[in-house]
Amino acid sequence: MAGAGAGSSRRIHATLALVVLFPLFLTTVTGLIYRTARYWFNASKESVHWLLDIHQMSILGIESIYPILVGCSGLAMCYTGMLLLKWDLYVSRLIKRLLGRTLTAEEIENGSGSGGGGVSWWPVSWNSSRAVHRFTVTLITIPALLTFITGTTYTLVKHWTPGDAFNPGNRITKFLMGAHQGSWTFVLSPGYYVPLLGIGLCVVLFTGLKMARVSALTSAVCLYVIPRLPPRHFARSHMSCDDGLTSHKFCSLF
Repeated sequence: MAGAGAGSSRRIHATLALVVLFPLFLTTVTGLIYRTARYWFNASKESVHWLLDIHQMSILGIESIYPILVGCSGLAMCYTGMLLLKWDLYVSRLIKRLLGRTLTAEEIENGSGSGGGGVSWWPVSWNSSRAVHRFTVTLITIPALLTFITGTTYTLVKHWTPGDAFNPGNRITKFLMGAHQGSWTFVLSPGYYVPLLGIGLCVVLFTGLKMARVSALTSAVCLYVIPRLPPRHFARSHMSCDDGLTSHKFCSLF
């Protein structure tokens, strides 16, 4: 039952990723380029304002709803991803590896990536897209959550508050925009925070896309190919995809 639940959650996460990939990528890249140009190249607001128009989709006249949809999509991806990652167990594993402690067999099984009882100097194996994806997600989950929440709230306050309640100079909106660009860190300026988070999100999106494509291929094989194979093909390997597509290890990989 647990395997079936994990397989179902993984398919939901992969399907959602394919749907929201392009909007998330477009919003991430335009925000990254805008802040980099403003901070590192002293570009004027007028010269790069078109990036904000794309970032908020004001060029299509949907700036009052688009950032909300993107923000909610990002929050949904974070939530389903954390369920799959077993985030608390994974972070614990990384900390133990950094501290040089030997992992137990149970910790290795519940964690992610490869490795035996020994511990290398680096906390994660880079031998697969899944390992890179999980490690990067662990680093950026909290910053990404805060950025999605503050961006969504800023849009709600700006476009959905009645009357003249929205004022770009008041404390609430200044706080939201500052937090959206990393002021909560008290260390990193927007010129550092936004590019770092943007690069991290791009890594997550690209590695996630690669895994989602593999997942779609695997599901197609389980749905259409394996059920049509003669019974003798299952005699030795005990392959079966009848039990919710998860009874065989191959079908439950993704």
